[in-house]
Amino acid sequence: MKKFFEYGARALSIFILLAVLLGGTKQVYGVENKRESPDFFTQGQFRNGVSTTLFRIDYDGNIQNGRNLASDIGQSSGQWRNVYFGNLIVSSGIGSWQETWNNLATSSSDAYRVNGLTVSTNTLIRSGTNYSDFDFTESFAFSTGAPRDVILQAYVGVNPATQTITLSAIVYGTDSRGFARQETVAFSTTIGRSNNAWTFISSVAISASSVCCTIEDVKIQVGIGNKIGLGNYFDRADDIYKIIEGSTTVRATDPQVTISPTFGTITPKNVPNQFLDYIFMHRGKRTFP
Repeated sequence: MKKFFEYGARALSIFILLAVLLGGTKQVYGVENKRESPDFFTQGQFRNGVSTTLFRIDYDGNIQNGRNLASDIGQSSGQWRNVYFGNLIVSSGIGSWQETWNNLATSSSDAYRVNGLTVSTNTLIRSGTNYSDFDFTESFAFSTGAPRDVILQAYVGVNPATQTITLSAIVYGTDSRGFARQETVAFSTTIGRSNNAWTFISSVAISASSVCCTIEDVKIQVGIGNKIGLGNYFDRADDIYKIIEGSTTVRATDPQVTISPTFGTITPKNVPNQFLDYIFMHRGKRTFP
């Protein structure tokens, strides 16, 4: 119990020291944010009749700076020894990453099972169908050469344009950043594409919401698209500062290049064709999502 109070006293001393280092001239305990637990905050000098809060520890224990980009922690001659973070986000960047992908598989709507998956219309309408087998999941994990988006397309009869069917697929798997995801992809006789790039797919659940005319069986093709998933996080499209496709440097701002920070994907100017190598260079501003 004694050690507990000693550690508590030390922690409080550190917080007060931080407040002093950040320039606080008055320490105030109060209910500034109107919670039952009080804040601890410091007030600076009045400027133009306005008092500025320089430093605050709020009711949830968060340490907040009252002035944006105006204060420092530590100094060159008085550095902190260790700083422990669960998640670090730095607006100016904490490093640069280079991700290289070689000889990526050519995009194809029938990359898996050339003859497609044949499913009865009644099954699709009434209950849907789950598709998962070793060949599909293992091939997606290893043969694409990089995390890639999934594309799906339905074929009905000899001429798919003469029939109408609306389908959706829920794709379950792991994205390029290593997180378990599920995504719904709408498709029909026209191709549907996933937003995520996948390193592994465990299963695909397919169902139909509408069918026009008499259709007995539907052939569904599953393939890979042109999106390439990056393993590291980037926050904005302009964090991608260099793209090399083969021996050619391509500007990230090229209108034929599509970058999605949300899903961590890049659609290159020149699509994968089994011969091109890709190098993506980008700034990282966070250690974790």
